[in-house]
Formats: sequence, structure tokens, C-alpha cells
Amino acid sequence: MSEYISGVPTMLMLPARNYKFKVVLDECEIRIPREGNYHTLCPDYFPEDAGEFKILDANAAYLPSITKVLFAVGKYPDLPFNQVFAPVALVLDKDDVVIIGQVLEFSDLEFAEKE
Repeated sequence: MSEYISGVPTMLMLPARNYKFKVVLDECEIRIPREGNYHTLCPDYFPEDAGEFKILDANAAYLPSITKVLFAVGKYPDLPFNQVFAPVALVLDKDDVVIIGQVLEFSDLEFAEKE
């Protein structure tokens, strides 16, 4: 892709570097539905034809659905610019997906010095 777009990316990986950060919330759980209809979750935002989601099928977890569902149910983490939510585990039960993670705070957005 050659154009910049505006939006919230799905889960991502940072460049393999050392960063200066601290853990500000050691363990946080966010519970969202495992499958459903986007319009049913958030009719004020998603039109009736927005479709359905299934975060996990027989072989794959679809990560963009997690981001959309987090926004739809009002559980996307509200963080300052220098903090991130770092998922540690996805726990799948019959009806829900539980995202377990930590909130990390960067001291700056520059690389840490190599030790």
C-alpha cells in the first residue's frame, strides 16, 4: 500500500529493539463476546448490513474483529499517547473471549540504549 490511512490498527508488533517502559497495570482482563452481529452490539454505529463476526473459527483467530468488537462494546482501552495495552493471552470460552494483558508506559518513544 502506498497511501496513509487514518484508523486504529489491529494488534501489532513493534520493531525488535529495546524500549524504555514500565508496567503500570500488571494484569487486566477485557471480556468480549466471541461471536455475534456488529449491529446488535452497537446499533448507533454499525448499520444493519454490517455483518456478523466470529473471533475464532475452527482454525484461526481473526484479530481485526477483536478491535471492532472492543469499540462496539465500549471496552477499547482509553490510554494516553505514551501507554499501550499489551495482550498476554486470549482465553476462549463458550461465549466470550477474555483478553488478558498489561498496560505499559513508555518513558519516551525513542529506543533504549543497548546494554
